[in-house]
Amino acid sequence: MSDHVSLLENEAARFNVLGASEFDGRNKPFTTIFRGSKGYIIATYNNNGKLLKTTERYKDIKLPKYIVKSVLSQYPDCHLLKVVYTVDYDHQKEVEKTYKIQIMKDNKKRNGVSTFAVTNLSSPKTITLYYEKKFRQ
Repeated sequence: MSDHVSLLENEAARFNVLGASEFDGRNKPFTTIFRGSKGYIIATYNNNGKLLKTTERYKDIKLPKYIVKSVLSQYPDCHLLKVVYTVDYDHQKEVEKTYKIQIMKDNKKRNGVSTFAVTNLSSPKTITLYYEKKFRQ
């Protein structure tokens, strides 16, 4: 996992809602935004400070090796152009992570998506790699 992602996720996980000046103590969810150089997290906490859900988005981060290997095995003459990584967390559901990958071959671009749902954050449960469009110039 990218250091940019880990740093921001750790900041959101350690955030003290009860000590936040914006928190007014009402018995309703509290939402705040954490920003980093390559992305952001919109996090919602309950009034006791428990993290309920997050929406995360990061650009141009380093892909995990198994995804790079999968893309390059299917498209060996391509190189990676862009990566957008999103995470949707809800404390009552599985974490859903998506990598949107743009690759190029012979000056033609192709947008691909690699998605997987994670129950144990160290190992993906399902991995699907598909491409949205044919190569385009």
